[in-house]
Amino acid sequence: MEPIEIRPAYVFTCNECGRDAFLNGIIAEFSPEEMQELRDEQGVEAGEIGTWMTIPDVVACKHCGAEYETRHYSES
Repeated sequence: MEPIEIRPAYVFTCNECGRDAFLNGIIAEFSPEEMQELRDEQGVEAGEIGTWMTIPDVVACKHCGAEYETRHYSES
């Protein structure tokens, strides 16, 4: 079986049309020094892997075009 790349993404349900819309996450890029500083600040242990990702400020539904300001799901 051929492998395929999986990328981080976000999903929201549009308040206008009720359909789910998916969008790519914004992958942050850091220098090795910045990355180590973030790992130290956040308590990320050696050997842990992951991706630093941010959410967009505004999204638009690709089905109906409605636009929304965003908030992280933990801020509800």
